[in-house]
Amino acid sequence: MSLLYLILSLHNIDVSQFNLFKLETFILIIICTIILIILNSLRLYLISKNILKIRFKDYLFVSFTSFVFNVLSIGGTGEVIKYYLLSYKLKKKTDLFSFFLLEKGYGLVSISILFIFSTGVFLLGVYYAIIILFIFFLILIEVSKRNFYLKKIPYLNYFDFSFLSIYNKVNKLLLIIVSLLIHIIYFFQLFVIIYFIYKVNIDIKPLIYLILAVIILNSIPITYSGFGAREFSIVIVGFFVNLEGINLVNSIISLGLYTYLIAIITFLFLYILLKVNYKIDLVRTFLSKKITHVRIK
Repeated sequence: MSLLYLILSLHNIDVSQFNLFKLETFILIIICTIILIILNSLRLYLISKNILKIRFKDYLFVSFTSFVFNVLSIGGTGEVIKYYLLSYKLKKKTDLFSFFLLEKGYGLVSISILFIFSTGVFLLGVYYAIIILFIFFLILIEVSKRNFYLKKIPYLNYFDFSFLSIYNKVNKLLLIIVSLLIHIIYFFQLFVIIYFIYKVNIDIKPLIYLILAVIILNSIPITYSGFGAREFSIVIVGFFVNLEGINLVNSIISLGLYTYLIAIITFLFLYILLKVNYKIDLVRTFLSKKITHVRIK
């Protein structure tokens, strides 16, 4: 699937014009990656702090490990490994299911907020966009108060998942803010790479929708390390507007390559650190029968 997307994206592009390696891109991606991992750790901490009695440093180790395997493997393996490692700290393993739903749920809400606000600004102006966003928040609050989730998906509290008890204890506003910051930092990173480093000749409106498409496609674990999904976003947006192909592809692929390089460096660091301090062998963890079974399933 990744290969198909990549071929479609590079159609009619002269590969000899590739210019993927820029120092400023590498520095920017390092800084943004660290910030994103810290924010993801903070979100997981806010969700699970009432149940998981571990240090924030441990959340960071888990998040860095998840990042490494999300980049270096396929099918969202990093998420599986993250919860696999956390399971050792839980007496009630089914709480992991609630953590997962809340993480993904607030991620979806933050993407929706960005999409609604951007569309509102472009179509109606800032004033009406704020009003629409306010109405969206009122709907969210009402849905939350009426336990809409349990009425439509009642099995969330079956089998001892206890989703509602965990959901009621989290700071919802703070979780939305952190989730928004995660997507805003990723948005900022790609915006700077495309618009300022590679100086792609593109209007702001299609650029914003391009980055939103990248964020959405990256959240679906259907490609290897995001390659293909990011490039396919160019194809999607390119159906509606004329895009400057080579520089845009350069910026998108450079993001993937540098992220991959950072993941390899992080893996080597974590492999030594976790093995010494936590007696965790990352390679054996990745090849564990439990992980493999969940990933294949």
